[in-house]
Amino acid sequence: MVLLILVFITAFVVVLYTTPALIKVAILKNLIDLPSEDRKIHKRAIPTIGGIIIYAATLFSFSLWFNIDDLHDYSQIYESVKEFKIIIATSLVLFFVGVKDDIIGTAPVKKLFAHVVVGLILILMGDIRITGLHGVFFVERIPEWGSIFLSLFTYIVVVNAMNLIDG
Repeated sequence: MVLLILVFITAFVVVLYTTPALIKVAILKNLIDLPSEDRKIHKRAIPTIGGIIIYAATLFSFSLWFNIDDLHDYSQIYESVKEFKIIIATSLVLFFVGVKDDIIGTAPVKKLFAHVVVGLILILMGDIRITGLHGVFFVERIPEWGSIFLSLFTYIVVVNAMNLIDG
């Protein structure tokens, strides 16, 4: 838990320190979002490339505080590397789609496809899935294909709900 707090604080400080420079670059390169559409909730121009700093700061912070000395046997090292690969793979897909969307725009279908890819990586490689409903609708255990579909559907719904809330 302490490690996660250190990661968060480090990333937060890096973002605070580097954001003013990012804002200057965004204004110089005209990478700003103007409040024009009804869906947008901001009232002034906002830099569109803030995700670059957040992603870089988070990656830097995780790399800085990841301590391989705490891993005592091969299985722990294997699991940590596997988890790190999944985090990097999924975050890179989302990062590049987000940067492209911020700079030149991305069709909603392409963004949905990217989220499906990320969801499948998390579900199939990371084994992060809903495996049962614990008696809801009298269903205890879900077959594997149903588990994959329900997990992917839930991921897509939650991500899109967050995007709608975010504006």
